[in-house]
Amino acid sequence: MLSQIIEFFHKYRDGNSVTLGDGLFLALLMGMVDVVRVVTLQRNWHVLMKSYLWVFKVLSALIYRKALHLSNESRMQHTTGELVSYQGVDVENVAFSIIYIHQGWDYPLRIIVILSLLYRTIGWSCFVGIALFVLGTCMGTLVLARVKKHVAVLFKKRDQRMRVISEAMSSMKGITLYSWQDAFLRKVDEIRNTKELNTLRKLAVSSGIMALVSSLTTVFIGFATFATYEIFDGTSHGPLTSQLIFVLLSLFLLIREPITEGMTVISVFINAHRSYSRIRDLALSEEVGSDTSRYAENTSESSRNDVLVSVKNGSFKWLSAEEPTLKNISIECRRDQLVALIGRVGSGKSSLVSAVLGDMIKSEGTAEVQGTIAYAPQQAWIMNATLRDNILFGHKYDQ
Repeated sequence: MLSQIIEFFHKYRDGNSVTLGDGLFLALLMGMVDVVRVVTLQRNWHVLMKSYLWVFKVLSALIYRKALHLSNESRMQHTTGELVSYQGVDVENVAFSIIYIHQGWDYPLRIIVILSLLYRTIGWSCFVGIALFVLGTCMGTLVLARVKKHVAVLFKKRDQRMRVISEAMSSMKGITLYSWQDAFLRKVDEIRNTKELNTLRKLAVSSGIMALVSSLTTVFIGFATFATYEIFDGTSHGPLTSQLIFVLLSLFLLIREPITEGMTVISVFINAHRSYSRIRDLALSEEVGSDTSRYAENTSESSRNDVLVSVKNGSFKWLSAEEPTLKNISIECRRDQLVALIGRVGSGKSSLVSAVLGDMIKSEGTAEVQGTIAYAPQQAWIMNATLRDNILFGHKYDQ
């Protein structure tokens, strides 16, 4: 269309058989094409943003619910700091890749179409530009390998820093009493400044090199194509007139976006793949009650006897590879009873409560709980809310 508009101006200037209405029609047609392009792009952006928010919401809910049901072995593999990193970084990376999901097939298709138009416009000289494009792609692939390596190291260092911060936050009282603040601060600074920022600096340098290669590739493709056509051909498609040059420049501008942004899209997909692998490992980790049943179904016999908590010949352990901490435990708690468990320190009182709650692995016996459980732990924890909200804990206030 641009070629036809330029040709119209030449014919109109020379007084050939064209009218002003023909030019207005071409200009109106080009404007309508731009309007359609803008409308479709905005509609596509709207749909992608809705998909991005949906994926972000689903993954956030998945991590939150999974964190509530992790077994003790899984909690050793996925610490609180790592869970925060999953929620704040990995979910964002996976959801953000949804915005670029269509560029994965759109950019290669656009490059193929534009290169075919270049061959139709200027002939075999465009193959020089294609060769430079392949060379730039190979260089970008080498740089992307380094980017992928730096991303993997960065995630490990970030998890290490979050693990230390989580440890410090959970033991803040002891750290303050023993004046260990400076020691923990130096440890966090060492991980952050020496290891994490160093890796982040290498990642930024590699990303900058990748962007530079993409930008220079576009410039060299146009320069080499023009020079090759002018020196070695110059006749197959006519001389390098303004009409031919403008058409070629418009094609080079169209191919610039998929070349320059293509490396960014690949980098986004690399981060998303790494984050997806981490979230997948968390989602497939063992849950409380996932390997063996902690609780039996309600039975009519227990309902008639008003037995709310029943453990018969139960053996429980914290980790699957360990010996049972509690062996041959039998206990019944009936309705309207107040039961007190008394014993010396380390005798297993808290372990028995954890077994009833389902936090321990049941290796033998049966454990049955009817209804819901309200649990007040040894370490007090309250919400930043009113006293009523802390008592109700999300339930509806009746009276």
